[in-house]
Amino acid sequence: MEEDKESEELKQCLEIVLDDGDDVTIDATPLSTKSPTIVDYKIYQEGKKSFFQIIRADGKHQMYLTFGKMLKNFNREDLEVLWSIVKARFKKIETIKRLLDVLRVTTAKLMLLVYKLLLLVVKVNAASTKVTTAQRLRLLKEFLLSEKG
Repeated sequence: MEEDKESEELKQCLEIVLDDGDDVTIDATPLSTKSPTIVDYKIYQEGKKSFFQIIRADGKHQMYLTFGKMLKNFNREDLEVLWSIVKARFKKIETIKRLLDVLRVTTAKLMLLVYKLLLLVVKVNAASTKVTTAQRLRLLKEFLLSEKG
């Protein structure tokens, strides 16, 4: 009797859904078989041989002796991720190179300015030892204004 009550309750909870032929199929790759995303790469060189190390998000890495073998083992997603990593790394290098070029030019201009300033000081001191501090400051100011323009 108790079993009959339970079965009646279960029947009330169950809803019968008719098969209308509107099935949806999904192509999914199980997560266990999908390779983790590439997060970095390194190139090692031992003598004349270069090794390519690919580091994945799960901490595992693979070493390849030839670039061709590495590419054969990659899928499209791996190639796109690796390409974005390479582009980002070279973009940083180019930015650093441009900053160093600006620093070199600025340093060269500063060194030239200091050299001219030293020449002015020598010239003033050689002309007369009776030049006042105010006259020296005026000459310095004129020099700096002439270099600005």
